[in-house]
Amino acid sequence: MNNNKQCAYYLSYLLGLVIVSWQFGAVADDSEIYTAAKPAANPNILFLLDNSGSMDEADVDDGKGGKKTRMSVLQEVFSDVITNAPPNLNIGLMRYGGENGVTASGVSFPIKPIDAEALPIITARLPADQDNLPDPVAGQTVRAFLPSVVNSWKALGGTPIVDSLAEAARYYRGEQVSSDAALPPSHIRAAHPTSYNNNLGYDACASYSAPTACNNTANACYGEIIEGSCATQWVDQGCAEFEPINNACCGWSGTNPNETGQATTFECTGGYTCEGFNYNNCLVPGGQIEAEVCQERYCNASVTGSANYTSPLTSECQSNYIVFMSDGRPEGWNTIYDYPTSRSVIESKLGKPCVDSPDGYPSGTCGPEIAEYLANEDQSETLDGKQTIETFTIAFALNDPNGTKYLKSLAEAGHLKVASNANQLRDALQQVIAQATSVHKPITAEPVYAAAQPLNTASLVAQAASDKTNPLVSTWALWKSFLNNPDLAKAMLNLFEPTIFTGNAPSLAAANNNFFHANNLKDLTEAFTSIIGRVQSSASSFTSPTYKVDASSYLAHSDEIFLPVFIRTPNARWQGNLKKFKLENGVIVGKGEGTATQAAVDAQGKFLDSAWDFWGANASGSNVADGGVASLLDPASRVALTNNASSLIPLNNTLSKADLGNASMTDEERDALIQFAKGYAEDGTALHYLGDIMNSKPVIVRDVNDKSYVLAGSNDSYLHAFDADTGLEKWAFMPNVLLKNLKPLKENAVTKQHLYGVDGPLTVWYDDKNNDGQIKKDEGEGIYVYFGLRRGGSAYYALDVTDLSDVAYPKLAWQFTNTTSGFNNLGESWSKPVLAKLRVADSSASSGSIVKDVLVIGGGFDPILESEDASTRTTHSIGNDVYIVDARTGELIWSLRTNVAAASDLKHSVPGDIRVMDMDRNGVLDRLYFGDTGGNIWRVDLDVDVKDSDTSTLYDYSKARLSKFAELGGTGTDKRMFYYEPDVAVTRIKGQDLLSLAVGSGYRSHPLSETIEDRFYVLMDRHPYAEPDTAIFPLKEDSSLAEVTTLDSTTNLLTDSTLNGWYYDLPNRAEKVLASPLTFMNKIVFTTFAAAEGELATAACDASTSVGRAYVMDLFSGVAVAALDPEKPGEKVRSSIIALDEIPDTPQLVFKQPRAAGGGACTENDCVQGLEVRIGKMQQALLDDTKMDNNSSNAADRLDLGNILPRIFWLDHDVNNAD
Repeated sequence: MNNNKQCAYYLSYLLGLVIVSWQFGAVADDSEIYTAAKPAANPNILFLLDNSGSMDEADVDDGKGGKKTRMSVLQEVFSDVITNAPPNLNIGLMRYGGENGVTASGVSFPIKPIDAEALPIITARLPADQDNLPDPVAGQTVRAFLPSVVNSWKALGGTPIVDSLAEAARYYRGEQVSSDAALPPSHIRAAHPTSYNNNLGYDACASYSAPTACNNTANACYGEIIEGSCATQWVDQGCAEFEPINNACCGWSGTNPNETGQATTFECTGGYTCEGFNYNNCLVPGGQIEAEVCQERYCNASVTGSANYTSPLTSECQSNYIVFMSDGRPEGWNTIYDYPTSRSVIESKLGKPCVDSPDGYPSGTCGPEIAEYLANEDQSETLDGKQTIETFTIAFALNDPNGTKYLKSLAEAGHLKVASNANQLRDALQQVIAQATSVHKPITAEPVYAAAQPLNTASLVAQAASDKTNPLVSTWALWKSFLNNPDLAKAMLNLFEPTIFTGNAPSLAAANNNFFHANNLKDLTEAFTSIIGRVQSSASSFTSPTYKVDASSYLAHSDEIFLPVFIRTPNARWQGNLKKFKLENGVIVGKGEGTATQAAVDAQGKFLDSAWDFWGANASGSNVADGGVASLLDPASRVALTNNASSLIPLNNTLSKADLGNASMTDEERDALIQFAKGYAEDGTALHYLGDIMNSKPVIVRDVNDKSYVLAGSNDSYLHAFDADTGLEKWAFMPNVLLKNLKPLKENAVTKQHLYGVDGPLTVWYDDKNNDGQIKKDEGEGIYVYFGLRRGGSAYYALDVTDLSDVAYPKLAWQFTNTTSGFNNLGESWSKPVLAKLRVADSSASSGSIVKDVLVIGGGFDPILESEDASTRTTHSIGNDVYIVDARTGELIWSLRTNVAAASDLKHSVPGDIRVMDMDRNGVLDRLYFGDTGGNIWRVDLDVDVKDSDTSTLYDYSKARLSKFAELGGTGTDKRMFYYEPDVAVTRIKGQDLLSLAVGSGYRSHPLSETIEDRFYVLMDRHPYAEPDTAIFPLKEDSSLAEVTTLDSTTNLLTDSTLNGWYYDLPNRAEKVLASPLTFMNKIVFTTFAAAEGELATAACDASTSVGRAYVMDLFSGVAVAALDPEKPGEKVRSSIIALDEIPDTPQLVFKQPRAAGGGACTENDCVQGLEVRIGKMQQALLDDTKMDNNSSNAADRLDLGNILPRIFWLDHDVNNAD
């Protein structure tokens, strides 16, 4: 036998065995863990709203064919949004200053807890009837009171955007009150006294004085609260309702005062024409206008000294926001050139000059610079850390392109939205509130360290497995064989599956996502809703980073890492990205100065501000949209593809309207959807939108040209191919069943349900027919990628990606959906296709049979499991099946429900992967194991026909036997569930083969549910090659299994042959297993997800909702076997906390670089290669040389690949070469 080939057999078999356990868990509705997390310190939102005179224009659609004034729409929407806002929020209110001497400026109501009582807040500084606000009633909350304040407003004055933004900044920073502070009485004209902290003196209000009150042409009877009064009522003033700003043109005088000093009628003294409007037309007969009330009391109170705002910044954990809504461009009586808000003062504070007249508006000077300053600089001198303030801007009913552009320039430092109706305004406000009430720290999944996607090695594995005389192969022999045989090296490179890892990105969205534009009631509603949701969003990376195999060694991982990140919003689109970093000495690094590198994440896995990915033009820190592949997306060059029944076709305007989901749409609507699909924003610029990569783990494919590409499915409904070197998108394929997603993605409205696209895991097959390590197109060999849609739908696809440098690729190999004959029972396509070989009957073959390359797929997820009412999910109508399909054609070869009579016993869906086994080691599969969501473990024997006495047929799989291996759901309707593939291993102990099956239960659809008491199980079959003994199987908890605390080193599954397994009650609140376990060196390694408790849940700044744990237990006794706590070396414990607010994935084996025992390069007699078990972002391996518990005295020997290889050889007879 050729030594190189022999080495390949061993390593192929090793990978085949180890990879069996390297499955990636699937996620149901993972947004539950995001929305559950709440910040320890309530976030602050200051609503700075427009009350200028133009808000009185009645040009907003009311949804009923009529029009409403902008002010009335604002009042309606604000009341609705605040009424329905969440409780963990602090809110305040501010409005424009309007006209000097008429309208109060500054903070109308300070930022306070939304459900605090309003009256004590008001009366803490002065009596409630002595201010310029409506009087709150006892027990009225801030939530209920602030809408009444907005409802009291009248549209009046100009649009002093810069002054107002500067005043809001002073409030947050605790600086001197400026707006109208010089106009007595200052506590009435300027900020509300509860917003500042200086001494307040005030006089009792004078009695009513009608002549004084009504002879004031500037203030009396103005259709607005008279700000100089302590308490004022409204006047119904006909003319002023039409031209309130120009009311000063008319000379008013009061007549007929009554006994309380109130004027009862008013006369317009002269036929003045203001702005073309003749006020004589407003007069009632007799030349008088009736008034309801016009009265005023006088107060001369003022603050002592200079008033300083009381900053609402009270915790370094808080998030802080300004929601700035305007219906006009910057203008008004107050400009930055007027005292007290002067340009020089602002520039001095900013430390740089302002750009003159941005977008042509002198009154807008310094606005963008203020927003940028608030967003990027520390705003508190007393709190630790960097306290920033984000600005959301809403352009409401603003039909001025330059004005919109100006507001957008503010949002480039913050967030921008355009709203044209109430719904869009509501959407914007709700996004801000939702974002504010979320936890702004990364929610991440786990790094997956693995070598994997093997090429077709079934025959190699079978040969190695059957050849028991092969000598021990040393690490050096393996290493040397690669150095001497480049073709073998390439073959082995294909054995490695891309690994996947999790990162994080606690940033907000990309530039311009904080600008909203509303032109009607619906738009305005959606704008406010969107903003509130944005405040709840948090940057996340649920998917693991992908490691590239080292092309120079082929035995270890490269230093390149591809890291998916995304940010959650309440809208249809979640911005995602894929970024490239490197791993240096266990540290994730990015670009530095020149050719240097620098750390990209801290010890907790959070992005540093200086993080700079290798595809980014600049450092992006935790900003999701900056850098990465998203920044490189070019709509002009995008190759966008979809499919018809037989092939891939361009995604362009040749598609019919029906293809896009609505046959009645206009041509313009269709073309707009196509432009969006290509990556264009509505203004024709590049959108740079990549959907979130949540569950579709990226993989690396090396095509026939030895060129690497990263393939990743995302929830923009595309499967993307990116150049692994440059980050440029090669093509993007959107399955035609997902074209319907384009409209909601383009509209990006608020939705309670996240929109999913290509969400399923990927399987790559290198079809190397002659096993020479090279893929040759001209010999019919190829490379294929298989994937389902997971939450995106019920379909599977196969693409030929053999030569991605050729424009002819990719090609559609095949597809099937739940409408395809034979697949009607297919649920949501969660299960990762598992590659295997199956011998099937073929009369045309000389032997009467042939071996086919097949895929084994679970039946999928039944959405009925989303219901938390256990009584509604007892029986599933879809997903309770298993399919075997031809890997080349997609033809259905076998399904459990179609071919096996006993399949009716399978009543629950099978969302997880299927464990494929070759028990007789002949190179083809003959057994399956899988779990279902009813708490059962099943075994399928496919070789019944081969073993029975009927010789007329040999490969009739309708004779396959389905048997229940274990029944572990528990009593009642609220049963335990298995969402993941069990880990199966065959271990030889004293000459006897024992089959162990390890699996944990957990309700993945609702990770935080506490209704089910979950467990982890190790089950034992002492006669794995025999038919199931009905006296033993199905195993049942409690009666068949030992509780783990009753076992120890002397009483366990090895010493007591009557025991059939053990179970472990997960001890922590809401704890569940949400990933497949790993069996390794007689140990079982698994992860759990649970609710946070104690200090972790109550920490002032870092309170967590959930925790992830890693467990390492003895396979046969469940006792602790490893020192998992680095603070307690040598102390063995079962588990250790490894993650906060994230769901840990499957433990992964990591192949370390080969080295000499003392370090340095390998030599012939001195070469070891270590293995580690890693989970998540742990800087320390979970298991390594220092933590293993075995008999070797030499730590370097204990996890040397050369020493472990023959041991693993006998652990498992599985030939699952795909996982």
